[in-house]
Amino acid sequence: MIFRRLTLQNFRQFYGCHTIEFAGTGKANVTVIHGANGAGKTTLLNAFTWLLYEATSPDFEDAERLECERTFAELQAGSDLEVMVELTFEDRGLTYMIKRSMLITKDSEGARRPRPTVLIVRFAEEFGEFREPSNPQNFIEHLLPPALYPFFFFNGERIERLAGEGAWKEVESGLKVLLDLELFDRAISHLEGDTSRRLRDEITNHSGNEGLQVKQERNGLEAQLAKRQSELDQYQVNLVAYLEEREAIDAKLSAMPELARHQAERKAVEADVVRVKQELIEAKQEIARQVSRDGYLILARPVLASAQELLEQAHQAGQLPIKIKRQFVDELLESGVCICKRDLIKESPPYESVLAWRNLAASEALEAAVTVTKSEIPALLERRERSLKEVDRLQEKREVLRRELRTLGERADELSTLIKKNEHGEDQGKLEDRRTKLDEDSNKVRIEIKLAQSAIADIQEQLKAVDQKLKNIAKVDEAAKLAESRLQSVTNVASALRKIRELRHDDLRNDLSERVGAIWSRISVKDYRAELDADYHLRLTKPVGSSMEPVRGASTGEKQILSLAFIGSLADKARETYEHHGAQEGALFLGGLYPIVMDSAFGNLESEYRREVASGIPSLAPQVIILVSETQWRNEVEQELDARIGRQYILRLATQKKKGRPIRLRNRDYEYILETSDMFDSTNVMEVTQ
Repeated sequence: MIFRRLTLQNFRQFYGCHTIEFAGTGKANVTVIHGANGAGKTTLLNAFTWLLYEATSPDFEDAERLECERTFAELQAGSDLEVMVELTFEDRGLTYMIKRSMLITKDSEGARRPRPTVLIVRFAEEFGEFREPSNPQNFIEHLLPPALYPFFFFNGERIERLAGEGAWKEVESGLKVLLDLELFDRAISHLEGDTSRRLRDEITNHSGNEGLQVKQERNGLEAQLAKRQSELDQYQVNLVAYLEEREAIDAKLSAMPELARHQAERKAVEADVVRVKQELIEAKQEIARQVSRDGYLILARPVLASAQELLEQAHQAGQLPIKIKRQFVDELLESGVCICKRDLIKESPPYESVLAWRNLAASEALEAAVTVTKSEIPALLERRERSLKEVDRLQEKREVLRRELRTLGERADELSTLIKKNEHGEDQGKLEDRRTKLDEDSNKVRIEIKLAQSAIADIQEQLKAVDQKLKNIAKVDEAAKLAESRLQSVTNVASALRKIRELRHDDLRNDLSERVGAIWSRISVKDYRAELDADYHLRLTKPVGSSMEPVRGASTGEKQILSLAFIGSLADKARETYEHHGAQEGALFLGGLYPIVMDSAFGNLESEYRREVASGIPSLAPQVIILVSETQWRNEVEQELDARIGRQYILRLATQKKKGRPIRLRNRDYEYILETSDMFDSTNVMEVTQ
């Protein structure tokens, strides 16, 4: 999907009709659109999503009022105003045109009367004939599924949320769609759902009362499972919402100058809390390993001491070490001659005397065992003492960590109180109260998630037991036996698909993780490592001694770069898949070419990061569209991107305030903010031709 042209008509600030031609692929694959605050950068980003999905971002205020205020003000009563966005793009050798429009009628009293939107999709087939799909929205969502658009149309200042704790579900969903894992999910769901259910019903319907009982039992368990799964899904949605709202509150509090210091300290405290909790878990695990390894020695001290005492007593009594070996006595008796040359004849007194020594002698195996035992007991006792000391050390460490955790908790409470103080204002207090409530709700819902997961696992085990009953019941006719055979085949296929999916998932996740790490290493200035873990969390780690430890308290800029690295890895993987398999007829995994449209990509970054991000952005996707303000563009960003620009535009803002000023691009001044006598601010698009 490569964008060629975007046309807007009377869409919010954009007065009249405006067209933007985008840079293509290749070295000069970047389109830069400059605009002052309020000129329409966020509007332009939302024009894409409104066109494709009739959706807008949360920061797009009054989303139901899309018409240009100036155009509506000039409209005669009883007339219509058309709001329209049109996009032309290419995908897999075909040219597409998507147009979404909406008529706004101005009634006799001057009120607006919006009509439903109209969506049109056209594309040219191989021989030039144009077609219009009967269901254009479904057609668009097939080309670019809704789960993907947050990765390719985004506000750069908010993209760091992908590296947040609650983003895993969004990351998982996008990854499945983009990398075709959902094909397996749909197939498995179909086989284990309707297909298996129909075959089980056929078996139970032909298996008498026993079959009916199994059917009823399984139906009950399936209902419980569906209920629990629905609850789990809702808990996870709630947790993500709590975490996102908490992050939004933190951003608001951090933006208040009088609270910035307290917020920064609290962020550091919360990072330390995460660290201490992890160290507590590790200490507990180490204690468990120590007890598992040497716990028997802690309880065996009386036995070892008693054995040592018995061996010492035997030594004092002359019983140990053993003075004569049983094998030696046996050889004397067998030869019939004593060491004193006296004949040893059975039942004679000399024979009986030597035989008596045989009963007092011990075997070599016994003596070896005694020797080993005697030498090992001190070592075991010493090992026991070391183990006790290590357990004591770990317990002391755990207690220190607990005290540190309590201290951190107390400091966090103090900071919360400071933030809520009245002199900072009522809003801060309300925000802090809400933040505290969100923490409580998050902890509660985490507990509910664990309980629901445990219940689901238990129900799944019960279903396995019921399915075993189904196998064991007597099949009264051939129809039931045939259904059982088919069910087994379906189960085998579903199992095989699960294994293939797991292998592909692991392969893709590892591949993406490597790509994320590679992009991160090119952009970041710190010696951190980036990865995508098995739970779809974007993680940063750093070397500490001989091990890699998680980075706790990563900055907003670092999270933004990590998120950009992830988006770039997705686009890169999809492009590679497309180039290898997209042209193959009947290929299962097609991939695709996906552009990136980003607003305010550099707002939260320091100078050095701005340069590195600007240098890396053109390689993130085959086509990149950047919406940027003058302050975000100047200096290092302009220097790095200038050679990669294929098209460049200015959103010229006309405003009543007398603040007209130019923007300097490539050593030439262009109109940027214009003074106007009109009552309404408006924007028009001008291309930078030099």
